[in-house]
Amino acid sequence: MYYRLGVGLNKSSEFRLDNIRTYTVGSYSGADEILFPEKQLAKWAAIRYGSNHLLDYIELDEEHAIYEVSVPDNWCNKSIGEINIRQKYNISIMAIKRNGEIKMTLTPDTILTSDITLLVLGEYEVLKKCFHI
Repeated sequence: MYYRLGVGLNKSSEFRLDNIRTYTVGSYSGADEILFPEKQLAKWAAIRYGSNHLLDYIELDEEHAIYEVSVPDNWCNKSIGEINIRQKYNISIMAIKRNGEIKMTLTPDTILTSDITLLVLGEYEVLKKCFHI
């Protein structure tokens, strides 16, 4: 099966999809990467809808991501310093989001409540473990 690529390339190029994991690109195609939007959307949907408290995520590379998550119940009304998330899990809280507004200036004294969401950065496996995803 052949697909024609032409968007953003100097020449139109063809590639053959052998299976979902391997593909062959013509040697003069000029393409740096082949995108599979259906596969990427399926992965996003599986991660996003596989958990009640995961609201969104951005994949940074194969090992790291930024998640937007609800504050876990056992963290409510505690400060960031009390939770000590960076030391315990090696996860960084980048910002908090309340009523659509993002606050990026956080201190160890910032109190986490159930009406906010957290934007956290870390390794996939650690994030999954910490937030039970």
